[in-house]
Amino acid sequence: MNNSIRNLALSIIKKNKILRRLNNLRLQRSFTQYIIPEQEIYAAETNLEAKVSFVNKYMAKWPSLANRFQKGIETIISKHGEVVSWNNELKTEILFCCFAYGFEPDEFFSYNLRDRNPVERKSFMSDRDTMIMIFQMNDRSDISLFNDKAETYEFYKDYYGRQAIAINNSEDFGAFEAFIKGKECIVKKAVHEAMGRSIELIDLKDWKGKEKALFEKLLQQGKMLIEERVIQADCMREYNASSVNTVRCITFATNSGIIVPYAFFKTGRNQSFVDNGGAGGIFIGIDVKKGITSTDGYDEMGIRYEEHPNSHKPFKGFVLPYWEQVVAMSKELSAKVPSIKFVGWDFAYTDAGWIVIEGNGMSQLIGPQSTFQRGIKAEISSIMSQMDLIS
Repeated sequence: MNNSIRNLALSIIKKNKILRRLNNLRLQRSFTQYIIPEQEIYAAETNLEAKVSFVNKYMAKWPSLANRFQKGIETIISKHGEVVSWNNELKTEILFCCFAYGFEPDEFFSYNLRDRNPVERKSFMSDRDTMIMIFQMNDRSDISLFNDKAETYEFYKDYYGRQAIAINNSEDFGAFEAFIKGKECIVKKAVHEAMGRSIELIDLKDWKGKEKALFEKLLQQGKMLIEERVIQADCMREYNASSVNTVRCITFATNSGIIVPYAFFKTGRNQSFVDNGGAGGIFIGIDVKKGITSTDGYDEMGIRYEEHPNSHKPFKGFVLPYWEQVVAMSKELSAKVPSIKFVGWDFAYTDAGWIVIEGNGMSQLIGPQSTFQRGIKAEISSIMSQMDLIS
């Protein structure tokens, strides 16, 4: 389906409450159809032979899903093969957790699932669990606000603390040329990408006199958001100077008000411009009541760090400046779109205060679970009981 047809379909759905609900139910079904009976899962947990049979059964039954999981494993091997002893038994265990519980291969390592029993594994919110939850809480018709970074910026730009423009076709060159004039660098982001993919710092000195060529190169990658560079405060820069180190606050809009039960700090590695886990970033849990980092750091392979591997700054005990402002801003931002009850907000701290980096209407729950190394499914269920869900 091309963009024009998709946009027309969404506009029709948005105008009809019944169609909006049915659209969410359809999306939930796309994930609930892969739920396997618990008795079958626990029977396969008992021994390796049973797991091999289980995995082979569902690889044949759901080939597209199996292909996605296999690619996820291959990506991990290519990136982290040196830190894991790869063998068929480990691959079987990963695939078993993928099919049985809905985890993605990277979650297997983030949550240390290899060393957990069935009850512990089931206590974690898997990627599948999270997606089902999202479409119970968030109206799919309005998530588009967050799935397009340019739309998010236009709606919330008063909180961004920087200027940005979107470029989508050749007619945008004039605005682009005016925007970059006098700047040393810009940041480009593909509007539909996530997890730090496509984000790049561009040194405009390298393109002096070739602005048209730069514009055309960017357009080849699709619709882009072009931003001013964020200059973080020294207290954040101390962890890693090359990346903008951020805080993710997760909000839920309940019947008794908006709550912020989870937050974590993200920092990049030396020479990396982004702090995302997939780019080598490290996550640190935050005590949301005190605004202090309260765990060691964890990367996407579940490797623990007491201090930053490059700057050697300890992770535990960092007091986030003006924490109450972050929490208040999270709630204020979420209140602006009542139909989206679950959002992950990324903030950066600058000399001018806290600013929004972006909002995520389909946020993952890896951060709060990997940093504290515990499952939060029961807590999420309790939060959902305090909401008027879409279904």
